[in-house]
Amino acid sequence: MNDSNHRVALGSQLRLLYPVLLLASWSCQGLEGSASAQPDGTAPARSEAELLIERSIDYHDPERTWYSEATPVAWTSSRPDGEISFHFDLEFGPGGDFLMVGDRKGKLFEYRVHDNHVSASVDGSDEISDKIREEMVLVRDEGLFWRDYFGFLGGMPMNLLDGGVTITPAVRETELEGNRVQAVDVSFSAEVGTDFWTYFFELETARLVACRFHRQDPTADGEIILFEGESSIGSLKLPRKRRWYMNADQRFLGTDELRSFSDGKGGIRGD
Repeated sequence: MNDSNHRVALGSQLRLLYPVLLLASWSCQGLEGSASAQPDGTAPARSEAELLIERSIDYHDPERTWYSEATPVAWTSSRPDGEISFHFDLEFGPGGDFLMVGDRKGKLFEYRVHDNHVSASVDGSDEISDKIREEMVLVRDEGLFWRDYFGFLGGMPMNLLDGGVTITPAVRETELEGNRVQAVDVSFSAEVGTDFWTYFFELETARLVACRFHRQDPTADGEIILFEGESSIGSLKLPRKRRWYMNADQRFLGTDELRSFSDGKGGIRGD
């Protein structure tokens, strides 16, 4: 698994999805602000699935810090043989700000988004050739690929109640990895993306334990991401490990590991 394999394929969905979620989340802060009132002025009834997602957010982000405070983490991705494909120190900031520092293609890569403006440097220089820009995936999605990719994956389940998401009202109980879980199906409007997603939650706590996506194209497959353990950043609890598998043949694709750290000033640094 690497960012030129299934991750970039998944990025075709994320490059459209995350900006919609991002803009909606800071303008309406989830379902409370995005739902229309009833004619009598009362709030609309929440569906069973929406209530489950809210429970999950209560578990993972009880103080609602994901969109309001800087969240620094270290993100390491490895291939099936254990080889590290990349390691980045990340900081998710309020308002869609984002910082990423790490080694890519043997070069020190620093990438920053502030007020939707992208700046980057490679080995300390902001003079980047077209070839290196291609290697660093700076030519995709108006340069916002990295923020959108990590923001979508790192922001689960908080971003499920943002705008641009259609949640199937019913909750299904099913079995996953030998455990009974609750499942919620999610889709997106055509301008956002065409993959279909299912999110799986632990029965007792509503903790997010996995998510699966299927391609709309019948000739394509999809993948499942199994979550394991937790990393805590203050009150925030994010899945620590993400193990990726193909849906069709359960082929193992690799692992993402997310670790928390902080310098006490909202910046990012190595352990």
